[in-house]
Amino acid sequence: MPPGAWALCLAAIGVPVATGWALGVRNPSLLAFYLWTGSPVCAFVAARHGGRRGAWTALIAGVVVAGGSAAGLAALTSPLPDWRIAILLVAVFAGVALGFGATFERIAAERRDAERRAATDPLTGIANRGRAQRRLDAAFGASGDGGALTVALIEVDRFRLLNDQHGHVAGDRVLRTVARLIDDAVRSGETVGRWSGAEFMVLLPGSTLDDARPRIEAIQTRLAGVDLQWRPVSISGGLASVDAGVQTADGLVSLADQALMRARELGGDRIEVFGADHGVETGGGAAPTRRDPTVPPPARPPTSAPEPTPAPVEVPTLAPPVSHPPEFAGGAAPLVQGAAAVATMPALPETAQPTGPTRAQNRSVAAGASAARIVVVDDDRASLRAFERGLTALGFTEVTPFDDPEGALELVDAHEVDLILLDLHMQPLDGFGVLQRLRPALDEEGFLPVIVLTGERDPKVKERALRMGARDFLTKPIDLAELHARILNLLETRALHRQVREAAHGLEDRVRERTRELEEARADILARLARAAEYRDDATGRHQERVGELSALLAQYMGLDAERIDILRQAAPLHDIGKIGIPDSILRKPGPLTPAEYARMKQHTRLGAELLSGSTNEILETAAVVAASHHERWDGSGYPAGLREEAIPVEGRIVAVADAFDSLTHRRTYKAAVPLSITMERLIRDAGSALDPHAAEALEHLYRTGRLDVFVEDPA
Repeated sequence: MPPGAWALCLAAIGVPVATGWALGVRNPSLLAFYLWTGSPVCAFVAARHGGRRGAWTALIAGVVVAGGSAAGLAALTSPLPDWRIAILLVAVFAGVALGFGATFERIAAERRDAERRAATDPLTGIANRGRAQRRLDAAFGASGDGGALTVALIEVDRFRLLNDQHGHVAGDRVLRTVARLIDDAVRSGETVGRWSGAEFMVLLPGSTLDDARPRIEAIQTRLAGVDLQWRPVSISGGLASVDAGVQTADGLVSLADQALMRARELGGDRIEVFGADHGVETGGGAAPTRRDPTVPPPARPPTSAPEPTPAPVEVPTLAPPVSHPPEFAGGAAPLVQGAAAVATMPALPETAQPTGPTRAQNRSVAAGASAARIVVVDDDRASLRAFERGLTALGFTEVTPFDDPEGALELVDAHEVDLILLDLHMQPLDGFGVLQRLRPALDEEGFLPVIVLTGERDPKVKERALRMGARDFLTKPIDLAELHARILNLLETRALHRQVREAAHGLEDRVRERTRELEEARADILARLARAAEYRDDATGRHQERVGELSALLAQYMGLDAERIDILRQAAPLHDIGKIGIPDSILRKPGPLTPAEYARMKQHTRLGAELLSGSTNEILETAAVVAASHHERWDGSGYPAGLREEAIPVEGRIVAVADAFDSLTHRRTYKAAVPLSITMERLIRDAGSALDPHAAEALEHLYRTGRLDVFVEDPA
């Protein structure tokens, strides 16, 4: 237990005894009782810090203390405390010790399990990225004293393709297998963690690059011997050490990542080391200079030795005497025409480019085309292998062959594909059937190019394929250089098409945003126009806003649709816009108006309608109707047209109720505000004469539900 726990335990026992002694208690039996009362606290403290073991220790110690004190009392011929109290204290002591001991031990076990799970990758069972990062930071800090440290990043080659072809269950199995092989290879004090999807980090404190590389290559060898029931799975790795002169742990990982990218560029299934070949100077006797890993490495110095000529790639040709690779034996259909032109095509890695038109060569495969996902569909497996080898030789790294058209269609449905090479004559689903099934994807905005490959020379076949959505048509035997050029043409067109589509979507977003801004500006102008009319008549300038909101609530109760309600909310505030043409001497007169003045006041309905009419905007059209009709009365005695009942537009009838309610419940220059209850009595009394009964009923409903209080000055 920590010192503080011991202090608490001793205080629990000693304080009662010391207090009793200080208060003049000299009875040994009573002092022994005080001693026993603190023992449950000790039991709790021991259980809290020691679990079951601490509980049993406290229990044994308590029995010893109790027995010792009892023996002492017997020796002093002092009577023992009441045996019932002693049994109660022992029971409490045992319950506290054992109960809390088990509880705290279970809590500690659950905490340790939670901490372990939080630092473990659930799929592979190795450290997750957070735990690996913490180990890396600690190891990098320890290496500052001159110790060796190497980091390896290991990646499963073409893992996305494996996932697509065999499913996520197979992909998970591969990840678990690779993680187990790496974990078996690490030594005590070293760490393996899952860094990202199919990428693992191996932390090797005390190992140099020369020590680490053979160990990672040994993992490659062991993986090659694992039977995963499909084509062999390989890994690539990138290694870097603190000898490269990095300043941070993240910088060290960045160097290892650069080496891994180099291994990936060279085709995978290899281990690359960040060293002189990657731009770090290691020659001379001085220590290597540390540099920022984010800065590109300097160019390699020119050398007088000529670059080695890449080995030629064998490509099957048309000429029958030429021997084909084993997979083309047995009369397989040839892929390439013109043995003299392409039989010695150089391999792609590093600097060589495939034989082909200059226009196609000038488009850099590394600029994006090499990573294009190309699907080849042909029920002849020999032709499939030939296409896969030829496209790989051209630098395309994501080539997926299918001898089953249904499998290809499933892939296109589930994942994004950049181009399809499609044979026409297949069984049971031919190329035309595939085009028919692909029609929705071909008609969408994404521009999925399909090149049809066939031995048919009938123009009608070509016309039918192009009409069904194919973008290009090549007749067998195929010239590889021509195929390369056409693939690049279509991939470039697809990229441009997608750029145009993204730009169009961006333009649509900007148009929507601008339209929204214009709508907001229009609504703001209308609101300010309405307030300008009311500032002369309403002390607060908020009359029009209250009428708009109350009109919307009334319209909602009366069953108007949401669009009309929103239009009325914005149009109702303009009901008195015609008051702009009424003189202040009439509008702000504190007393009753003369007949002539009242006649002039009634003209504001006509002025408002004239001001707002003639617009094609729905809000202004509705506002013109409201301005002209909100003083009409249900019994036909209103103005300006003397309309009655349903002949009055419903918007005008609703605003009439809202305007009358707000005018009564708020003070004006010529009157005081009327209490809410009295206002409701007047308006309900006017229902069927001055006001629309349905609108008045809606107002009464709002009153009974307490929703009118926010619209009045005096809710009483």
